[in-house]
Amino acid sequence: PSPGVPREDAGMARNERVLCVAGLALFLLALLRGFFIPLFARSDAARAVHTTALESGTFLIAVGLLWPRLAFGPRPASVWGALLAASLYAITIGLTVGATYRVDDEHNHSVAASISMALNAGGGVGLIVALIAAALGFGGVAGTAATIAQVLFFVFLVLFVVSLFAGWGRRPAP
Repeated sequence: PSPGVPREDAGMARNERVLCVAGLALFLLALLRGFFIPLFARSDAARAVHTTALESGTFLIAVGLLWPRLAFGPRPASVWGALLAASLYAITIGLTVGATYRVDDEHNHSVAASISMALNAGGGVGLIVALIAAALGFGGVAGTAATIAQVLFFVFLVLFVVSLFAGWGRRPAP
């Protein structure tokens, strides 16, 4: 921290930057994903993922820019920002996995279906817990939720990559 700048302000500047970078990364990944929409088994779902990721990235950038106007304490603010970003990424990854198989072929892709459902449910629950914990200022609840969200995010990210490679050579039946 710079001399004369309170520690909280330095932390808030970091949160702003992290949220804006996370939002920009999600936005750019959504733009890149748009080129691959025809390769998904369900192009309608892939277009929905594309739109959702663009909106989520834009939302993270907006929250990052509005961060100084939000009234959170330093610890709840960091936790809320981390859970917000992790939840939106988890939902986007879950929807992407769901677009990799056809609905009528779900029984052949039970692992991918389970991953998709878990990521979407976990992302939604994580977002709700983050909002409630940040609003009520329960640092302990928010800290525990953030740790769980980070662990689950990386576990499901690995499972997502594995499921992509496992289904790489398979083509949907005509």
